[in-house]
Amino acid sequence: ANGNFLPLYFGEGGNLKTRLPDHEKLPDAIKLGCTHVLAHPTPAGEQARLIEERDMIAFWNPPLNVQHREAM
Repeated sequence: ANGNFLPLYFGEGGNLKTRLPDHEKLPDAIKLGCTHVLAHPTPAGEQARLIEERDMIAFWNPPLNVQHREAM
């Protein structure tokens, strides 16, 4: 309502076109009211994407991410 978005899930992958349609978290995201998908290319490679994914999960603590969580 206020124009802000709350992240529900962060993921890393090489090909969004093939990954998203059958993603195991998509039905849960829709149930939680997902309205947008944001893609952020990180051309530095898989290791950089994994680090970025871990950092975003730690910062935002999205409800559909259970991996990479530390004892928070």
